[in-house]
Amino acid sequence: MSTTTTITEAESSLLKLTTLAYDKDISPRTTKLPALQPFAFRDRGLAADNGKPNLLPKDHPDIKATNLTPVIGTEIRGLQFSALSDTVQKDELALLIAERGVVVFRDQGFKGHRHRPSKRPLARTLARCISTQRTGTWGTAKCN
Repeated sequence: MSTTTTITEAESSLLKLTTLAYDKDISPRTTKLPALQPFAFRDRGLAADNGKPNLLPKDHPDIKATNLTPVIGTEIRGLQFSALSDTVQKDELALLIAERGVVVFRDQGFKGHRHRPSKRPLARTLARCISTQRTGTWGTAKCN
């Protein structure tokens, strides 16, 4: 016994559009970026003192550093992140981040906060989806 498959015109036109999108390079498959340029990198943590005497001074009772776990994470209280002025403190902070992975500054006074009290940004946020690739089809997605 044989089976017969009937293809309607709507299915046929959808198949043609999908094939056309792949065959004619209407939809981009890759994003072309300019070649990377070499640059000189200087790790600021390499110049820091391992004891971190400028970032976490022992004679300052208000500054406390607590390790969150034995391996990762440090919580710092009593030190304003915005008050780190000299490069020595920033170098020691870079070393601490490299050693602990995560550094949390508690009780920060955000003086330069730029958002309104309504928690909305000053400018309108713009987001656009150009295209999405799903299994076997290309299409455009609408972002809200």
